[in-house]
Amino acid sequence: MRFKRFRKQQERIDWLNGEGLVVASDATPLDFLRAVYRDPQQPMSRRVRAASDAAQYAHPQLKAMAVINGGDFAEQLDRARLRSEKVRVIEARPVEEPKPKPTVEDAQK
Repeated sequence: MRFKRFRKQQERIDWLNGEGLVVASDATPLDFLRAVYRDPQQPMSRRVRAASDAAQYAHPQLKAMAVINGGDFAEQLDRARLRSEKVRVIEARPVEEPKPKPTVEDAQK
């Protein structure tokens, strides 16, 4: 009697720990996570966690990527420096503003 009770407790512990889950021996980690979240015998919290962990591998993520053509950063910096040396600087001279014409009010003063 005691042994049967112990065995039932051990089966319950094994079930709670995910024992008894059948996965192929050549399964990938993603296959394992899929087996966990598809197994109705697993607790819902474990299934949700497995689905959440598997989602990052099953669905593509949108990421921004910079495409740099032509060598490493140092080479690009040198090319940019050479281009900046070729830039023409506009030589500007200050423009003198014309003096305002005298008004009638200025003449009365």
